[in-house]
Amino acid sequence: MITSLLRPFNLEAAAKGELLCSTVDSYIYEFIASGKPDVYGQNVTCRIVDVKDPSVRHCVGTLVLKDSNHLRMCPLCWVEEKPVYKGDKLYDTSACENRGIVIAEGYEEGDLLVKGYGAHYIGYLSWKQPKVKKTGWVNISSAHAGRKICSRVFETKAQAEKCQSRNHLACTFIEWEE
Repeated sequence: MITSLLRPFNLEAAAKGELLCSTVDSYIYEFIASGKPDVYGQNVTCRIVDVKDPSVRHCVGTLVLKDSNHLRMCPLCWVEEKPVYKGDKLYDTSACENRGIVIAEGYEEGDLLVKGYGAHYIGYLSWKQPKVKKTGWVNISSAHAGRKICSRVFETKAQAEKCQSRNHLACTFIEWEE
């Protein structure tokens, strides 16, 4: 785990039940209470949560941390070697026609729970917007000094043929990605 990518300790989020992880050990913690800040940072009392199934919240032990600088917010999961937190926006790269932006809400049994969809397989999520394949028709015309130019892109060949100029050479089908 690359701890530098994890979000810093947030007392409000921890008090609302978001899990914590440590930069010095492999435990996952649940916030219980906080004490007065001192020179080392926020005093935090945490319960150690079972790493195998954080949803069970099985208490393994309780710990008082004198230095909250060793705590980070625990991500829901990792996608493309980056942590995913509640509210993060990712792109659905699956082949389904409803793909687009999804918003993370939780994590359950290997799937990210996303707003409006429920469980979503992590392998179909990306931080990068997927390229969209597009097609169309263009008119190629002659210009000054033998140069060739093309017009705007039309959805159908019939639309392109209606808009041919008097210097028209060809009507061509094109494909590209955006």
